[in-house]
Amino acid sequence: MWYSQVPQLTRIEVPVKNLPQSMKNYKILHLTDLHSARFGKGQKEIFSLLEGQQVDMVAITGDVVDRRKKDIQPGLELVKAASKYAPVYFVPGNHEEAIEIYGEFRKKLEEQGVNVLEKGKRVESKDFVIAGPGTSIKKYSEKVLIMLSHYPSIFKKAAENGVDLVLAGHTHGGQIRLPWIGALYAPGQGKFPEYDAGLFYEKGSYMYVNRGLGTSKMPVRFLCRPEAAVITLISW
Repeated sequence: MWYSQVPQLTRIEVPVKNLPQSMKNYKILHLTDLHSARFGKGQKEIFSLLEGQQVDMVAITGDVVDRRKKDIQPGLELVKAASKYAPVYFVPGNHEEAIEIYGEFRKKLEEQGVNVLEKGKRVESKDFVIAGPGTSIKKYSEKVLIMLSHYPSIFKKAAENGVDLVLAGHTHGGQIRLPWIGALYAPGQGKFPEYDAGLFYEKGSYMYVNRGLGTSKMPVRFLCRPEAAVITLISW
C-alpha cells in the first residue's frame, strides 16, 4: 500500500526553557522503527527528504533491526547515511533486545562512531546531556536534558525528573489511523493509546513519538505514512 512505502518528513518546533544561545534552532533528525526495511539504495528515499537541510544531531530510537527478518544491513545503511549529517545517538528497541545478533549489530554501530546509549549511558557536552533508557537522571543544571527511549511509557517519569525532551518510537503511529480518532491500537498501550504519535506535553517537558519507518506483524499502514522528523529547539 502507498502509505507503507512513501516516507514523509515532519518538521516541528519544541520550546525549551532556558535554552542556551548556542542551541537556538538546534536541529535533531529523529528516526525510528526501520524494521529492516529499505527505502531505495542506501535508504536514499529517506534522506532525500532533507533536501540539503543541515541537522546537528541524529537520534535513532530502536527497532532498526526486525527480529523476524534478522537482517542488519538496512539498519547499517540507515546509520551510514545518517552519520554524514551529524553525530548519531542510538538506543535499542524490543526487537534488538530479542535477537542474538544484536551484539554484532551494536559492534558495527560503534565502529561507525555511533553513540549507543544503553545500560545507563549518557553523553554530556557543553550545552546538553543526552541519555538513554535505564538512566536515573534529573535536571541538575541549565544544560538541555534530552532522553532517547524506544518506549513512550517513560514520559511521565521523565517529566517528573525535568527532562526537557523525550524522543520515542515503538507505536508506529498505530499503523492504522482514522480521522478524528487517531490510532486504534499501539503495542504496550492497547486500544486507543494515549501516546500514539506526535508531540506531547507534561509538567514543562515535551515528548515526540515518531510514527517510524517500517512495519511489524501487519505490513500495512493507513493514514499513517512512514516518518522522519526534524525537531528544532526554540526558546520557551
